Amino acid sequence: MAHKLPWGSNFSIDDLVVNETDDIYQDFPFLKLKENGLNMTPIGELHSPNENTVRGTTGFIKQKQQAIKGSIKKGWDRTSFPIPFLMIKKNKTIFDRRHTHSACQELDIEFGNVGDVPTAEYERVYPKIGGIINSFSDESIAMMASMWGNVYGPSADDTKDHQFENTIVRILKNESKRLDVDVHTLFSVDVAQLLFKYMGGHDRYQDPRTITRIPNNAVAALTEFFVGHMEFMKAKRETEGPRKLLHYSISSSPEWEREGIAEIVAGNRPLPTGRTIFHLFEIYETEEGLDHHWQEASHFLPILESLLELHDIEIRNYTHMTVMQSI
Repeated sequence: MAHKLPWGSNFSIDDLVVNETDDIYQDFPFLKLKENGLNMTPIGELHSPNENTVRGTTGFIKQKQQAIKGSIKKGWDRTSFPIPFLMIKKNKTIFDRRHTHSACQELDIEFGNVGDVPTAEYERVYPKIGGIINSFSDESIAMMASMWGNVYGPSADDTKDHQFENTIVRILKNESKRLDVDVHTLFSVDVAQLLFKYMGGHDRYQDPRTITRIPNNAVAALTEFFVGHMEFMKAKRETEGPRKLLHYSISSSPEWEREGIAEIVAGNRPLPTGRTIFHLFEIYETEEGLDHHWQEASHFLPILESLLELHDIEIRNYTHMTVMQSI
């Protein structure tokens, strides 16, 4: 067991056996450790976001926090790198070691001897390779850095597929609300791949198929949903009377740049945007059949809503339309 620096002993950064060369964010392109950024900081000055997007939770994982609290009860492990933070809206916002920070707070409340903790202050960097990510908010960069820290930190427990997916979706959703950019530019496989890469995904996964799969899982999830919907329709549809289902189909295609009309008319294939479009068509004998279907399908709505939220899927609903002509 490494030597502990006792709480209340007025230890300093110089008492640690780690320094700037141990920084796991040295290769993270959007942050850098500030010059003289390793310092002791009062525990009360650090801000910890309540939401842990990387783990898909709010608050803290109790078992993990209890284990960390037990390990640091007698002091700070001098081989442990300081708690990283980034100044966001005048707050010293930590983007990793949230459970360590919380455990230190609890110990300070119980024993009143923690006081200052080792910290590492970072600042934004805007690299040439950053592309659209350079325009992202500090909060989004902090979420990326949190995932990077999990990949290159001592444990890879918090680098599962869904944790990458949750973080990518949340970042894109947040940025769509603040950036004045075309949504087709933002919600693309290319941007998702860039985020995945700079969260350490290419080192976390060696199989190229996995590297491609994770940013595309929104499409896969929606496809699976439609398979289940098809089985539901087979079992529930009425084949006679006013509620008769006349037509049911699902189609998909790439979304094309600029609608693709000019290219298609010229006999060419337009460029895809990276998004996938699904079309669901249902036609009933009468309006009664459509109304009945909406009631029957109500249990599908929570499933669909969770998919829309998790993968930031856009849905456009056109209902109670009248067929004017058909062949």
